[in-house]
Amino acid sequence: MKEDTEHFSGRDNLELRSRARQFARENILPMAEELDRNPVYPMSLILKAVREGFGIVSREYGESGYSTGDQAIIVEEFAWVCAGITAALTVHEAAAIPIRLSGSPEQQREIFAKMAEGKLFTMAFTEPHCGSDITAIKTLASYRDGEYYLSGCKSLVSNIDVSDYFLVYAKIEGENDRDLYPFVVSRQANNLTVSEPEAKLGQKACAIGRLELDGVGVKESMRLGAHHHGIDSVRRIFSITRTWVAALSIGVARRALEISSAYAGERTAFGVPIWKNQAVGHVIADMAVALEAAKLLTYEAAYTVDKGCDTGIMSSYAKLFASEAANDICGKAVQILGGYGIMSAYHVEKLYRDIKICQIYDGTSQIQREIIVRDLMHSMKQENQ
Repeated sequence: MKEDTEHFSGRDNLELRSRARQFARENILPMAEELDRNPVYPMSLILKAVREGFGIVSREYGESGYSTGDQAIIVEEFAWVCAGITAALTVHEAAAIPIRLSGSPEQQREIFAKMAEGKLFTMAFTEPHCGSDITAIKTLASYRDGEYYLSGCKSLVSNIDVSDYFLVYAKIEGENDRDLYPFVVSRQANNLTVSEPEAKLGQKACAIGRLELDGVGVKESMRLGAHHHGIDSVRRIFSITRTWVAALSIGVARRALEISSAYAGERTAFGVPIWKNQAVGHVIADMAVALEAAKLLTYEAAYTVDKGCDTGIMSSYAKLFASEAANDICGKAVQILGGYGIMSAYHVEKLYRDIKICQIYDGTSQIQREIIVRDLMHSMKQENQ
């Protein structure tokens, strides 16, 4: 397979991949281990990435001109170095998607101007009682005297330590229970409690925490989704972000395969490099096949999103397969390195910790399987009618 999958994007992928790879290895790599031990949001690094053209959101128009395939390339190359730093960048970038999809021209101008000033945004979907079932969201907005007042709790909110604004998804009192609206909530809002970052397994440069909203007032102009709201609008967001999760998984898996393959070529047992023992060599072959399959599926999903012919199903295929394959590859990498696999100096233990969350966020693997089988059965039913 040709590494850069030129079929999937109108831009010069070889050039973009080369630039992203160089930036990541020169700028992200020196910080990755330290930020894993002492998590601090890498603000200067994020701003530098945006200045050098790797931000998905442009400063003026709310989009950079990158296709979803191009975005996946940037995410993949950055994640090869550090999944946590990559997540910290893409969380802010992902917040631009609902603004672009659901915001009026006036709202877009106002919000993207804040982004251009360096203000950080993040989405707040998940609640303590519901994760993947977004229809069960209980955060409620009640309207009076020209403002909405939000009450509820959001958990697992990314970039909790640095975000200036939160896109809080809520239902509106008295309206259709399946309609969800994003509200732009300032960190400084009255009656909003922002928790400290919570300890977690991996991707530590991207902190998570909770929001408590107890009648938080939001101007009517900061309610998005007058024309695009509800479950379908959320699915449109996920069709893009799940592709990014798949690309992130590929980057981590690539690194794990490279490290374990190099080790298997240097380490000897019974007089030969260990890759020549089938018990190890065939495992590496399986890792390589799974990685290539994940690449093809991920960039095909990006292509369908860019062509506007994806309802989100291909992104679910890609997110499910790539995250599952990457977890398996990273686990096998630890096993191939043996005792060294759990040592920080050999890096695969960090990859192993970082990759697990990719099976969970943006819809768990179990939820992706539900989406896929329902789509499959619905398609078969229509074909047989």
